[in-house]
Amino acid sequence: MTPAPTDPPAGTAPVTDLGLRRTPPLPGQVLRWPAPAPQPATQGMLALDLAALVPTSPTHPLAAVPDPAPPDDALHARARRFLQAVVEMVGADRPVSQLLRWATPEVYTEVCRRADEAVAASDSVHRSRTGRPRVVSVHVSRPGNDVAEVAGHVRHAGRSRALAARLEHRRDRWVCTALQLG
Repeated sequence: MTPAPTDPPAGTAPVTDLGLRRTPPLPGQVLRWPAPAPQPATQGMLALDLAALVPTSPTHPLAAVPDPAPPDDALHARARRFLQAVVEMVGADRPVSQLLRWATPEVYTEVCRRADEAVAASDSVHRSRTGRPRVVSVHVSRPGNDVAEVAGHVRHAGRSRALAARLEHRRDRWVCTALQLG
C-alpha cells in the first residue's frame, strides 16, 4: 500500500522508485512530496476515456460505412464456382489449363506449382480415397464496383482450410488477380 503524499517523517530519507535516497533536509528546510497529477475520468479496467473519443460536433456523425456495391447473387455463385474449381485444380482433380482465361499469369503459375506438388506428393489412388475438396462457404465483399474480395472455407479429408481471392472485372469478365491458399 502506498502512503498518502505527506511530508516525510523528520530525520528520515525516503526511498524513491529508482532505489535512490534523498538527502536529509537542511535545518529549517521543509520538503514536500509532489502532489499527484489529476487523473482523467476512466471507464472500465482499460482506463479509456471514451468520452474524449466521441465527437460532440453535429458535423461529424458516427455512422457505419456501407459497401459501395453490394454483392449480387450472380457474383456470389460465380465466386463459389471459381473457388471450387481452384481447389480441384490444386488437388490435381481438374486440369489447370481451365484457369488460363480467368486468372492473371502470376495466379496461374502459383496454381500450377501447387498442382504439381500435389501430384508429386501422392498418387491418384490416394487422392481418389480422400475425396474431392468441397467449398463449404463463400463470403464476397465489394470494395469497389469492379473489384470483389472473396473468402472461402474449404473442407477436404476432415480438415478445414481457408482460401482468399481478389477478383477484378476486366474486359467483360471477372479475373482473379490475387489468390491466397491456406
